[in-house]
Amino acid sequence: MSRQDAAATSTEPVSLSAVHEEWSRQVADILRTLDAKGKADEARDRLLALKVAPQDRDVHLALALALEKIAEGKRGASEALAQARAWFARAGGL
Repeated sequence: MSRQDAAATSTEPVSLSAVHEEWSRQVADILRTLDAKGKADEARDRLLALKVAPQDRDVHLALALALEKIAEGKRGASEALAQARAWFARAGGL
């Protein structure tokens, strides 16, 4: 059994602060990769695969919607991503 499978079947509760910290670290990595590669569709897909703590859901949604706008080439996409990034930073993003 892999470590991930073991974690999925564990009956121990997961700390919300641990979920937040991991989410924040992963989002920061996704945004760095987006800046380096410019592939919004890949960034969106990675973002959507993350486990999200309740306090991060609104920021997560804003980031996902902004990345979707960029992937689809919609007007206002850059501004939406800038706002979502600022929100992420205010929410304690790395």
